[in-house]
Amino acid sequence: MEHDEAVRIFSLHPAVEVLSPQPEDLAELGLILLRFDDGETIGLNPELIPPAGPGETEEAFIERVHLELDARRGSSEDDERGPESALPAPRSADYFLPRAGARLGQVGRLTDFIGVALAIDEPNALRMVMERDLPADRGELDDFQLLSRAVVNLHDMEDDGLALREVGLGPDVVAVTSPYGHEVAWFADLGTMGQVLQACGAQSGSEWVAIPAARNDLLLVNSATEQWEPVLEMLETKVEARDGIHPVPHVVREGRWVRYIPPLQEPLWRRFQTLRLRSENVIHAPQRNFLQESLLESGESEVDYVAEFNGAASETEIFSWAAVSLALERTSIPRVDRVFFAEGESGHRVSFDDLRARLPHLVMPHPGTYPPRYIVLRPSEEELTRLF
Repeated sequence: MEHDEAVRIFSLHPAVEVLSPQPEDLAELGLILLRFDDGETIGLNPELIPPAGPGETEEAFIERVHLELDARRGSSEDDERGPESALPAPRSADYFLPRAGARLGQVGRLTDFIGVALAIDEPNALRMVMERDLPADRGELDDFQLLSRAVVNLHDMEDDGLALREVGLGPDVVAVTSPYGHEVAWFADLGTMGQVLQACGAQSGSEWVAIPAARNDLLLVNSATEQWEPVLEMLETKVEARDGIHPVPHVVREGRWVRYIPPLQEPLWRRFQTLRLRSENVIHAPQRNFLQESLLESGESEVDYVAEFNGAASETEIFSWAAVSLALERTSIPRVDRVFFAEGESGHRVSFDDLRARLPHLVMPHPGTYPPRYIVLRPSEEELTRLF
């Protein structure tokens, strides 16, 4: 159920108050905080309530939702399950930024743009595991064990494994259907996903991809399908969705997720590249804002400026770029295709890979950033000559 519709229907319940303003950390995680007339408060994810079914009247739907609220009331007083009972929860990288003083706990990185958190399906809410709920002194091994336990919980929850259904575009486009509200959790299980994609490919004779479009929208698509245009139309609506993750195709390569855009003809290829850049920008922008605000507030930083992620297009290509001012000593940039060294209104553009290969001492990782960023030092006149 959509967020605004849920607020409207929850507010109609005579014993329920939808708190306003909503706590930012809960709202960002898709939860709505409610208070019953006896003072009990619960955080509820409206996406876990099935939408109105065919032929179901609005009155019947509202009654069903209110019965759901009544059933959840007081049901979690003795339910204090910890991270060991959680399911994996892939999220876009920007969800792991601090929000209103709280930070979503991260126990793994699936790609440069998708991390993995933990979610506990309690009787009264979908509870995301926050950083404060995890051991403060944990290391990589602890995170690996937490994630492994979550994957085991996912399999225990679904005895028959990963279930698929067609979405109206034929057998080349299918969606993961369970567990309800956690469908994209399977994206954290690379072993199972790799086997499923391989099995689909063996049956069709062509490679299949996985697309983690939203929290409960994981698509598997035959890369050779003739249905890419309607699939793209579907994905383009997910780019800036509140529950979006990263709606671009991925394949498993040597036990890792790798982004893979099929070799499509124009204009589909151009639309897919644009989708990729839009998706990356949606994730980069909050991180850039957070870093730049921190720089301005503190007045002290390891960089002078935090550059934006930009996209550009020519007749033959679409690429990402970031600007580095030659007036500054140290600039933080996202991982982009091109770096533009700017001096006033003019400048020179070089590929990021060429910059790192030819002047590696000018480029270093920006510590603690996810998605990863790099600190670029100002080149000397001699180094600029070597570049251009």
